[in-house]
Amino acid sequence: MPKYRFTTEEGNRVDRDEKPLDFPNEKAAKEDAQRALADSQGQVAGWQSL
Repeated sequence: MPKYRFTTEEGNRVDRDEKPLDFPNEKAAKEDAQRALADSQGQVAGWQSL
C-alpha cells in the first residue's frame, strides 16, 4: 500500500508528518488531507464553528 506524508505551512511555520500514512491511492490520501484541513479550520461538512 502506498505511503504518504502531509506537510502543512502557516506563515513561516512548516509541519511535516514524521511517520508516513498508508492509503490505497492518491485520491484517498488527498480526501483525508482535505478533511483534516477542514477539521483544523473548524469547518466540517459546510459549517463553521463560531
